[in-house]
Amino acid sequence: MLVRFSVENCLSFRDRVELSMIASEEVRDHPEHVIRAGGGDDIPVLKLGVIYGANASGKSNLVKAMLMARDMILDPQDVGSRIVRAPFKLDPACRDMPTRFEFEIQIDNRYFAYGFSVSAERVEEEWLFEVGRTIENRVFERNGGQFEWGDWLGLLDHEKVSFLKSNAKGTHSTRLFLTDCRERNLHDTVPEIADILAVIRWFEDGLIVTLPDWFYRSIPVRLQSDELFKQEMSRYLRCFDTGIETVDVEPMDPSSRELERTFPGSGYFSGLLAAQGTFDGSNEFTARDEQGVLRTWRLVSRHLGQTETEPRATFEMSEESDGTRRLMQLVPAMIAMMEGGGVFVIDELDRSLHADILHSYLANFLKYSTGRSSQLIVTTHDTTLLRQDFLRHDEVWFVEKGKDQSSRLVALEEYKDVDQSKDLQQDYLLGRFGGVPVIRDFSWLGEKHGETA
Repeated sequence: MLVRFSVENCLSFRDRVELSMIASEEVRDHPEHVIRAGGGDDIPVLKLGVIYGANASGKSNLVKAMLMARDMILDPQDVGSRIVRAPFKLDPACRDMPTRFEFEIQIDNRYFAYGFSVSAERVEEEWLFEVGRTIENRVFERNGGQFEWGDWLGLLDHEKVSFLKSNAKGTHSTRLFLTDCRERNLHDTVPEIADILAVIRWFEDGLIVTLPDWFYRSIPVRLQSDELFKQEMSRYLRCFDTGIETVDVEPMDPSSRELERTFPGSGYFSGLLAAQGTFDGSNEFTARDEQGVLRTWRLVSRHLGQTETEPRATFEMSEESDGTRRLMQLVPAMIAMMEGGGVFVIDELDRSLHADILHSYLANFLKYSTGRSSQLIVTTHDTTLLRQDFLRHDEVWFVEKGKDQSSRLVALEEYKDVDQSKDLQQDYLLGRFGGVPVIRDFSWLGEKHGETA
């Protein structure tokens, strides 16, 4: 679970902003939207966060900042390369200031705060603490090349301490220590770094970020190899009234010679998951089958005929509507949210979707994921959600730009008398909460044609 995320000097965020998923004690409705870990250090965490903002306000940048931080951990650049970051460009002073990220997360009823700050030349700081209402235990802290350790290190024997400190000291200045722990398999020698590994696994498996133009490369692969997934995917698409009876993959018959020339070497693909490197982003993927033969499949949909006796018609993805293709992106996330935990961050959830489908997606997630530790954070322009009674006030956020063109993040709960509002949608559109575009005077268009005001 994500408890808090903060970012500073990244993209359109100059000053530090914090997205807090901690439930407000003042909000009493929909208690089922709150996940409680139990125990004395329990922190009530919301299942849903809905973020609004005008075009170019920075709401997508909040999602991209999460993705950027995750990629720095899991997909680092080559050792010695300059760190690719995106400091706030409209203030020259920010160019030489570090970019800072911090995640506070819940893992197995415990809470950890992990963060780091980076310049283009090096990792300036990095830290991991176990935190809670009453505790703050250091796991490690890094300042430049200097490391400080928590009391847990004193419980290890001398050989393990020496090994761990040696590896920490050997961490390159442009690499995160968390990344090195993951890549060097330090757990084999020092099993006591289990807390560090748990945080790494959270970033690997627990944080799923989706941008609006992405297509999950694993979808056609899973459809080809997982019959249960195909059934679930088809069921969801039928519920959303897409006209699709089932989704499927069917083999194509491309030239084997051309495939071998494009993807040489019998060991180039090890299993179907390796096919993501050859998926074209819309409806085809290539991989070696169980016999090692290179084959190509395409993603298709099957529609029922006009009568029960007519055969099903097969459609390519290019023949489906934008909304249906968008649902093809979103349904796997919904399946995963219903099956278990994970934090799903989806930018522009409403893109190409009818308002009723958007409402259904969120309402059914909240209704049927009760008791699971799955979490959903979305950005949207759909203001009709503000009139839905399935939303809590503390689940809504606004991103807006100030006069200096930097973005800031404000919770709906921060506005006075919000509980007394009779129409949140109307209040938002009137600019009461910010996050709406300021449209300038277009009279110059008339002047071009000789018109006067």
